[in-house]
Amino acid sequence: MIVRGTVALQAGIRSEFIQAYRTGPLQVPRFCTIIPSDKDTENYAWLGEVTQIREFLGDREITGFTDTKYTLTNKTWEGTIGVKRSEIEDDQTARIMTRARDLGTRAAQHPDVLLWQTQTNNGTCYDGAAFYSTHPARTAQGVAQANTVAQTGTTITAIQADLQSALAVLKAIKDERNLPFWPMIEPKDLVITCSPSLEFPIRTVIQGSLISTTSNLLQGAVGAIYVNPFITGNAWFLHYLGGALKPFVFQDRVPVTLEDQLADSETGFMRDVYLFGSRARYMAGFGLWQASVRVQ
Repeated sequence: MIVRGTVALQAGIRSEFIQAYRTGPLQVPRFCTIIPSDKDTENYAWLGEVTQIREFLGDREITGFTDTKYTLTNKTWEGTIGVKRSEIEDDQTARIMTRARDLGTRAAQHPDVLLWQTQTNNGTCYDGAAFYSTHPARTAQGVAQANTVAQTGTTITAIQADLQSALAVLKAIKDERNLPFWPMIEPKDLVITCSPSLEFPIRTVIQGSLISTTSNLLQGAVGAIYVNPFITGNAWFLHYLGGALKPFVFQDRVPVTLEDQLADSETGFMRDVYLFGSRARYMAGFGLWQASVRVQ
């Protein structure tokens, strides 16, 4: 026998979950190239090779896939809440719905969490080097290139100097034909991510009109700043998000669904607990190292 009100509870939990889930994710669309996935693992052999526009002389110059072998495997993610049958009998609806909203919010935010963790983990990217490191020369580049800047400090003056260095590094990066990777960079497309402790010093540098009674020439040089709570220490990152390809990729395999097990399930019968859980398959990984610079 199903407890009275279970059907209404099931519909209510689903409604609260969906409403909360619609709030996000917020950062993945900004920082990631979103790749629809139709299998367990996707191959990103196309990363790094840029098609340049040139005068049509003779045959076309064809840009194909590179010799890179970067792959990304989807993972399955879940979040589950248990509702005691007695909570339903005692009409603890408000408390149950609050938990459903929290589950929906956390399911919405998890892709952002995964993105931030990917950034701080600094794994291997498409050219075989760590994402933030010195990258080997490829084809016509001639020399290795680094997307890192040695940090000089965390004072306002030091952050000003380091931001200028990071901007110079980003704008000087060359593609595989030894041409500027980003021919035009607008400040509105530049974003900084940092630890909570550096948020306000960096905001002062990019948003303050005066610093120590002197006009701030870096005001407006970067469009926005976001706090990555997974960053430890004093590292911060400058990203260019104006290209079709972003610093990171988000591989979307199976969208979030909410499933349940009620009175007729083993858990409902043996433990007197109803289960409501989210499930999805996706993964975040590294896109273009040329679109991101670490200051550390």
